[in-house]
Amino acid sequence: MRNDGPPGGGRRRLAWTALLCLVLPAATAAADLRIDASTLHALPAGADRHPGVTVLPDRTGITFAEGGLTIPADGRLTAAAGVVDVRFRAPRFERRDRRRATLLHLAAEPSFRLHMYLQRGTAVLRYDTGDGQGDRISTRAGGGWAEGSVHRVRLAWRDHPDGRWLLMLFVDGHLEGTTLVARPTAWPSTCSIGACGDEDPFAGVIEQISLAPAAVDAPELKGGTRTLRVDAARDIGECYDFWRVANVNTPFKLVEPAFYDSSVRAVHPFCTEISCIYMLGGRYPEHDPMFGGVVHGRPVTDFSSMLAQLHAVLDAGYTPRIVLDNVPYRMSDPPTEHAYGNTAPPSDEGLWYAYVREAIAALIDEFGRDTVGRWQFSVTTEPDLYPGHWSGTKEQWLCHYDHTVAAVTAELPEACIEPGNILNPSRWGPGGAWGLDIIDHAGGGLNACTGRTGTRMTAFGCSWYARVGGSLDDFERAVAAMRGRLAKYPQFADLPIRIGEHAVLHDQAGRRLYAGETTEWSAAFFAAFADRVYALGVEVVHEWDHATGGVLHPKGHVIALLRRMAGGRRLAVAVETDGPPEARCGAIAAARDGRLFILLYNHRPWRLPRVDEAVRLVVTDPRMADGAAWTLSEWTVDARRGVWIHAFAEDCAAAGVAPLEGAGRFEGSPLRAYGEDGEAVFARNREKYLALSRLSPTREGDGVEVRDGAVTLDLVLAGHSVRLLELAPAEASGEAGRQ
Repeated sequence: MRNDGPPGGGRRRLAWTALLCLVLPAATAAADLRIDASTLHALPAGADRHPGVTVLPDRTGITFAEGGLTIPADGRLTAAAGVVDVRFRAPRFERRDRRRATLLHLAAEPSFRLHMYLQRGTAVLRYDTGDGQGDRISTRAGGGWAEGSVHRVRLAWRDHPDGRWLLMLFVDGHLEGTTLVARPTAWPSTCSIGACGDEDPFAGVIEQISLAPAAVDAPELKGGTRTLRVDAARDIGECYDFWRVANVNTPFKLVEPAFYDSSVRAVHPFCTEISCIYMLGGRYPEHDPMFGGVVHGRPVTDFSSMLAQLHAVLDAGYTPRIVLDNVPYRMSDPPTEHAYGNTAPPSDEGLWYAYVREAIAALIDEFGRDTVGRWQFSVTTEPDLYPGHWSGTKEQWLCHYDHTVAAVTAELPEACIEPGNILNPSRWGPGGAWGLDIIDHAGGGLNACTGRTGTRMTAFGCSWYARVGGSLDDFERAVAAMRGRLAKYPQFADLPIRIGEHAVLHDQAGRRLYAGETTEWSAAFFAAFADRVYALGVEVVHEWDHATGGVLHPKGHVIALLRRMAGGRRLAVAVETDGPPEARCGAIAAARDGRLFILLYNHRPWRLPRVDEAVRLVVTDPRMADGAAWTLSEWTVDARRGVWIHAFAEDCAAAGVAPLEGAGRFEGSPLRAYGEDGEAVFARNREKYLALSRLSPTREGDGVEVRDGAVTLDLVLAGHSVRLLELAPAEASGEAGRQ
């Protein structure tokens, strides 16, 4: 697939309000239309107003009750270009309220439909063509809106140079989503505001509506220019393998030798540790044999299945991490079954303490204190996910943590033990998830088991799931929230930060991705994410999928490229740019075995359109005397290299296999995306996809010029692309240091 235009001159991001003034001047063009309380009585000819649309008594807005406005589109909105701007007061949405509050609806026979609406505070744009060529944008921008707060949603569209239609959704001045779709073949004669015919009324207050046939060029979609300076004389830390831990949540399968090939190596080929979740039972009733009840006040236990599972992990060449969950079904009264098994607390924390202590003693007896002492332990998973992982109260969980830690340290005082990964702390405000409060309890609270102040905690972490269209700023906020709370307690100020669960979990439409995102977008995203992991000092990121049936995802290729750098020393990279902040275009650099590795990436939140970046790379090294002989090798992941999902989608279409209703776009699981027929298509063509996924050098051992103590390269990085450059003195060229 080609890129969407050459890199343009960069510019700083303009405020959308100012931009709109350039393209939508009030009352200066006959085709422009602005509707508010002062103009509702003078709607254009042919407009229709539902009786439920009335002006507020204070004339600050328009109430939309059961219906909306129908406005002639002719001349005001065209297929070639259009802007619809709606300023409104956030309506009330209940937690489980599924109704749609319509802002705009456009429809034309036979199959064109454009629907912009709010749903539970989420702004959604849905484009349907009836032939499977539509798309949807769903944003989280309204998740924290207070009822009655004023917001603006703008939809803009225009023809794109490649013949498709560019849709852009702005929320409160920020570009929240874009997509390229098939241009409509029919155009409606009218548009609806505040209702979709007789359905999905807005049921609230809209302050102002503006329509114009204007073509908007969002600054966020302009290519920029930047200079990246790598200084090989500045060591900034280790280039460590933060991706080394794979999550496995079916412990009973760990004893099956075939499981490691089919579900570990084929899915997490670069992981060396396994996070063994649900090791104490309480997840699968048919696999819950370890707790056999109580005799004379003591738990009856049989940990032979757990020991066999851990032996199998070690025999397969992995290091286990032990997740101490769930509470066995028979230990809760009553057990509470939710999505992830029994989420109820134990009926007796003293009994749980004895059960955990016996489990740790069994581990030490079986594997030795030195070995078990090197393992990492965590207590439950996402304890603040109610009721999915914990259906008790916060206070009950804090008590549970105290008893669990006390039980572990009674047998293993030096244990590395931490709370299970909390929910993303950047998403929750006062009254929301309580995960960060664990730090306060461990740092200065009353220990419910020991009666002393505080509880042992050797690390802290959260889940961090991404979505197509989301910003990496959220990751930075999450880490800052954890570090900020830890900093309140001197004993925790330098604790390792860990990400216990990570994946691209949703596509741009908000649909679930069960096995990750598999386009070139995920490659650039993961490289940009890795840059932040290193910069923020995050110790480890627990992985889900980065391959399908042994065929690497683009993200997997980035991990493979990072592995070439792992064990080396990271080098300082300075970025000079005039581009918009939405453009994440940078580099991770490392020195290893006499070579310099520079991982370049160009990432933006939105999959389409792809935006190129012009990069001048300047690499300095004390060994770079003028005229010195250096060589350059290069590997590239982009839309044309290392990506197989587009061919798979084409093969499914050719075979008459359609995506399943509600399936995430570019889902990594053929079964989840297309059902059993899709699985069959993947199996028939696996060798083809393996070949498409395979990376070959795009440059190999090319000579490069050294001038003024530096190697300078002028590059164009394609939208959503990653390049690994390997620079080596001529005498060091060869295969040494490669993996």
